[in-house]
Amino acid sequence: MEPEPEYLKRLPRYQWPNGARIAVVMQVPFEISAEAAGQTIEGHGSTIVPALPPDILATGERDVLAESMESYGAEVGMWRLIGLLDRHEITGTGVFSGIAAERHPEIADAFAHGTVEREICLHSWGQDVRSYRLDREELRRTIRRCLTAVEAATGVRPVGWVSPGASFLSETIEVLAEEGFLYQGDYANNDSGDVLDVAGRRLVRMSVPWDVNDYFWYAHTFNPPSAFVEAFARTFDILHAEGGQVVAAAVHASVFGRPLGVWALDQCIEYAKGHSDVWFATREAIARCILEQSTVTVPHTR
Repeated sequence: MEPEPEYLKRLPRYQWPNGARIAVVMQVPFEISAEAAGQTIEGHGSTIVPALPPDILATGERDVLAESMESYGAEVGMWRLIGLLDRHEITGTGVFSGIAAERHPEIADAFAHGTVEREICLHSWGQDVRSYRLDREELRRTIRRCLTAVEAATGVRPVGWVSPGASFLSETIEVLAEEGFLYQGDYANNDSGDVLDVAGRRLVRMSVPWDVNDYFWYAHTFNPPSAFVEAFARTFDILHAEGGQVVAAAVHASVFGRPLGVWALDQCIEYAKGHSDVWFATREAIARCILEQSTVTVPHTR
């Protein structure tokens, strides 16, 4: 047996349950903009892709096409993705806007309690409600409002947070730690995660799925959906060979909840299932493994 390459000793790697060599997370964002839902917060602005030109939008006209593009996730996309995960009997993490859980509790419940139990983490109140525009107490109220909405829909209190656009301030980290969160999924410093020490509280920081993300490989490009499958497979191969890593695939309800996207995600799941040493996991389960195994924490500094 060849000795392990020296570089691997420098990478954050973890032991997964049942001797699994790699952890796989299917991450499903279900996003609604508060502005589109008639809950505009001054100074935040919409993140919906506009279909009307700026001069028309400036008159106060509704961008009906853009709103309907977002509505696809609730009307069709989430149901398709839930059906796919249920058919494969695999878990995953839903990344829900608080308003999405409040307006569509039946979707939140179906995602969380399918053929297997799944996790829902918080994604602010709306996709356009950015934490960097909230003061500390506004952020705290927003977090608690999201917690209430998801817990009311599913009976389970979320322990994770992902910021819209992965954009946040140092204060966001501090408030999440104060509110007892287990992890924050907004980072890009490694592939799997590590632990922050936030004034004596331990918060797992987990990586944004940049490499396998439908926005990057499909929505904002002219790539065929097979490019997403290729990105997943090649990322999986490298991290599986290294061992102790996490590969995450991000599929948004309004993007890859469409027929071609569901096909692509199905191909990714089948590829991972072709290996016997794979752990399909939630972000929460992975974060708990990381927390248990990490003896070193990174101090949080402003």
